[in-house]
Amino acid sequence: MIDSTKVLTIDEVRRVLADLKGRSCAWASRAEIVFRLAVCCGLRVTEISELLIGDVYVNAATSHIKVRSKLKKGAVRNVPLHYDRATYEALVGWILGRQVAGAKLSDPLLVTARSKPIHRCGLRRMFRAACDGLGAERLRSLTIHHGRHTCASWLLHVGAPPQAVQAMLGHASLATTTIYAHLMDQVPTEFKNVWNSQENTNG
Repeated sequence: MIDSTKVLTIDEVRRVLADLKGRSCAWASRAEIVFRLAVCCGLRVTEISELLIGDVYVNAATSHIKVRSKLKKGAVRNVPLHYDRATYEALVGWILGRQVAGAKLSDPLLVTARSKPIHRCGLRRMFRAACDGLGAERLRSLTIHHGRHTCASWLLHVGAPPQAVQAMLGHASLATTTIYAHLMDQVPTEFKNVWNSQENTNG
């Protein structure tokens, strides 16, 4: 059983994103992408570390992230972006900036200020640093994997079909997906009705 402390509240997510937007620096932009990939897209930390620029399809009608999971014996899944416009736009801006700097589609999506790939430990530290404004008590048990719990909970609560959430997050069992259904009693207004209305048009 997953307890509700492993899910970020709407207020917490908005506070983190507002804080990162207010910093206006390269680190904050990078941290926002890490935070959004974990919380809004439900990616595992290993999956985030392995993403290439070419894995993010932001120009097609069916915008999505192509995720290759070593944890799942090389299985590939598509994580849709249609339900979260803010995350879509953040990724568009990030990729444009990387390409202007000379990055290729085969280059890592996330790199350090010295253009080195950011590995799992670095991503974990960045996520926690991004959440620093939530306070020491909250940070004590907060991990980047809580973003994945949050994503599953929010999507189920806005009416996304459990099978669609299972496919998006790459759960081996539908039972794993459905344990998140009870964890939230409210959802972001911008998420309401978006999944169902867009699912039919974007596949």
